[in-house]
Amino acid sequence: MRVLAYPKLRLNEDETKNVLAHYIEHAEAVGKVGAPRIPQCRDPDDRIFLRLAYGARVEALVTGDKDLLAVAGKSRIPIPAPDALKTELQM
Repeated sequence: MRVLAYPKLRLNEDETKNVLAHYIEHAEAVGKVGAPRIPQCRDPDDRIFLRLAYGARVEALVTGDKDLLAVAGKSRIPIPAPDALKTELQM
């Protein structure tokens, strides 16, 4: 909830509710995640997000983090920015 309220996401109240409802509908608990091969990231603190995304075999890792977006071209999973995903979902 806190992250969805970030100003940089530019979500209005209805969009926030829709994202949260969609998330809850499709979310799954993930047990212990192994050590998948992940692309190198400039920020070592962001590696946990890549490990979790790869280990959980997510469809995408949506982020505004510049270090994660920088590895999008090397990633097996899509790493779109929120605006790019929002545009894609509106098509």
